[in-house]
Amino acid sequence: METKVGTRVGAILEVNECDVKFLGFGQYVGDFIPEEAVGFLATFFKETHKPCPRIKLDSGKTVYGCECWWEEEKRVKKVILQGHSLTQKLVYYQSMKNDPRVIGQIHLSPGNDAGFMRFRLGEEKYFETNKLIKEMVEQGRERELLQEELAIVCPMAALAYYGYLTEDGVGNIFPYHNPGSTKWETLSKIKEPLLVIFGERDIFIKPSVDEAARLFKEKMSPPELITIEKITGANHSFIGYEKEVADIIHKWLKINYSHHIST
Repeated sequence: METKVGTRVGAILEVNECDVKFLGFGQYVGDFIPEEAVGFLATFFKETHKPCPRIKLDSGKTVYGCECWWEEEKRVKKVILQGHSLTQKLVYYQSMKNDPRVIGQIHLSPGNDAGFMRFRLGEEKYFETNKLIKEMVEQGRERELLQEELAIVCPMAALAYYGYLTEDGVGNIFPYHNPGSTKWETLSKIKEPLLVIFGERDIFIKPSVDEAARLFKEKMSPPELITIEKITGANHSFIGYEKEVADIIHKWLKINYSHHIST
């Protein structure tokens, strides 16, 4: 089937076993001799004066069919959301959108930055800091960087801290330190299967990985929707345990979505 000029397309540079180098989406603008293109195939088209499909990417860059694999942009029909650490973003999105295309979620080391900071600062200083951060945001100082003590892994502005590290922050969805918090109600709105993977030695999960796992199981409704795995010896980033993570995900996908996956 001939592709019409103006058709939305996607372009991939290369694919290997573990990585896809995606160039982006854009428009097919017609067939031209690829003067700007590089590579063996590009040389062939130039020397033989044969036209080649040209794609104008949304980024402004131009690529040719001889440099990549390309195909018409397809609308996403089904998707499984996956995230690491700040995975509350997945739950927040789906609780708001109830997107029917989302058929599952994978949470790797789902964090609770508010709880972590509460344990680091201590109860009294934690709530004093919450009040100070709120005042900064209300005063229009939300972009102001905070002192190093209030950063977890990188410099942090007041607005980011307010959203994820305060008790009332919209990102404080998994308050492991506060089992009775109404924030857990957001998780109860999720109705698709969830896979949660923790590293046994995750120092960012407070008060403990076991308590976090228990609360996920308790707050998910029905609890049968959630699968929780803990990898012995693994830290927050699963460094050195990538295969174990991949094996768990693959097994979960086969159990829940076998009609989508080739064995």
